[in-house]
Amino acid sequence: MFQYRFELLQSLLACDLVGFHLFEYARNFLMTCHRLLGLEYEFMAGGYLGIKNHGKSVMVRVSHVGIDQSYFDSLFASSDFKKYHAAIKKQLAAIRPQFDATPMVIASIDSLHPITGIKNKLLSYYQFLRKYRETYHRRVILIQFCLPILDNDEKAISQVKIIATARKEIKDIVEKIKREFGQQAIILQEENASLEKRLALWAESDVLLVSSLKDGLCLPLFEYVAAKKHTNNLSNAVMMLSEFSGTNRAFNGFFEYNPFSVSEFLSKLD
Repeated sequence: MFQYRFELLQSLLACDLVGFHLFEYARNFLMTCHRLLGLEYEFMAGGYLGIKNHGKSVMVRVSHVGIDQSYFDSLFASSDFKKYHAAIKKQLAAIRPQFDATPMVIASIDSLHPITGIKNKLLSYYQFLRKYRETYHRRVILIQFCLPILDNDEKAISQVKIIATARKEIKDIVEKIKREFGQQAIILQEENASLEKRLALWAESDVLLVSSLKDGLCLPLFEYVAAKKHTNNLSNAVMMLSEFSGTNRAFNGFFEYNPFSVSEFLSKLD
């Protein structure tokens, strides 16, 4: 289907080292090279995977990207983090009277694109509020940050149909939730939140929700754990992670769910 697949593979094989986040991605690369180019792969001296490409050995490495803890420590000590942390605390305190009890704060940050699964997440959250109205109505809030991939350029967004459609669908679902369950049920913000602002949100949230339909690099879980560790609040931290996220191979101790399954979302969040 992809007319330049041979050229793309040959360009990658010109490297000495090809890296992947997950073994399944590396396995797909190895099998593709074997099927399309007839190249063999094997374990090489030193214990790494290698592809024999006309006398050249190309190393294939699997290594998930993490975070630099010392860098994050400097962020936690920064004035920006302290400012955003105070602001999110103030925001939550201001809306506290709208709830019947201290609300469970669910936080999520995604790029404004269908592949991140925002629509699936919001539809599932709507069904969650409907099914467990007596238990969670005015007792839970979802704070959803949408990171615009076109820098909130209205003209540019309108010209990219897939983004414009996704944005409209997301806003329609959010308005539906607010009409039925109140303004306090969900907060949607479209902005390129800085890392300090994301960490402040993670620090004050009870549940991290990742709904990606497919990804390789996914760092919010690392950020979330770092923020909870900094605030000494790991006992009050839950992570719900899509089974299609790359990070679920690097972590344990979280709730995994299928973002296409509303019933799984409901059972895991409850």
